[in-house]
Amino acid sequence: MKNKLCSVRLELSPEIFIRLKSEITRFHLRLNARLHFANSFSVVTHAIFRD
Repeated sequence: MKNKLCSVRLELSPEIFIRLKSEITRFHLRLNARLHFANSFSVVTHAIFRD
């Protein structure tokens, strides 16, 4: 069994970014992923998938 790391970067508008950041806990639990908020209006998600 091998782990695969999937990294996705999303460029968001300020309104969506603020809304997403306010719901980060629920979003985090649903995706079981780690969210990293950059200084700009973007978010990077890392999810690990197992074969």
